[in-house]
Amino acid sequence: MHRVERLVRVLTSPREVFDEIRERPSILLPLICILIAGGVWAAVQAYNVDEAIYALEAKAQNELGQVFSTILGGDVEQLEENAQDLEEIEELTRRVAEGETIDVDSLGVSSEDIARVRTNATAMAPFMSAVGIALVLLLLGTYYFIAARVVKFEVGWEKWFAFACWAGLPYVVGYIVKIVLVFFGGAKLGNALAPMTWFGFEGAWAMFLDGPLFWSFFIAIQGFMCWTSKDVRTSAVVVVLPAALAVGLLCVLEGFSEFAVQSLR
Repeated sequence: MHRVERLVRVLTSPREVFDEIRERPSILLPLICILIAGGVWAAVQAYNVDEAIYALEAKAQNELGQVFSTILGGDVEQLEENAQDLEEIEELTRRVAEGETIDVDSLGVSSEDIARVRTNATAMAPFMSAVGIALVLLLLGTYYFIAARVVKFEVGWEKWFAFACWAGLPYVVGYIVKIVLVFFGGAKLGNALAPMTWFGFEGAWAMFLDGPLFWSFFIAIQGFMCWTSKDVRTSAVVVVLPAALAVGLLCVLEGFSEFAVQSLR
């Protein structure tokens, strides 16, 4: 029960909690909380994806089935038609992702096929989320381990992995809040915790810069100061640097993607 209480207290009194767990920081409890909350949110996101996206995915799957049949039959002309249809489906999917509305009925896909694709995506989402979250936490734990050595403070890697898990607990709150918002207000509120999206920015970098991220900054800075006795400026630079690099990378990838799309038109 005392450990559960710490999960709550770290959100408001991180320095006190990190001082308590300095010698033996638990990994399992915060990690499980993040993975479960993230998995549920991923499933909610997947279920609430625009029906047109799943209709196009179902149509693409049906078309691929025809491609295999065509290959076995050796009909070259039909294969070219199938390839052209797949290109059109890909183009439609891109336009829908950008906000364009299409008539789902015109795609000629059954409601059963759409439901099948939606169910499969919803079932897979928690597992994909768990893998992604675990990978990010492993990378952050490794980064903190290296950063601590750079500032002449040596603590075992497993403790820094635990540090990353504890500092990531604001995301549990964020996931829960977003689930409630989507449940009552629809998928459009899925990015409500990202302030940049309020002003029309829709890139991945804008969605990345959300409330839980800045909350986790606060916790991680306090925790790093507690464990290493470094000043707030050094701790802030160490904590914020990975996110700054991630935002830069997302911006570059987004710019490259837009350039590639424009080149293909």
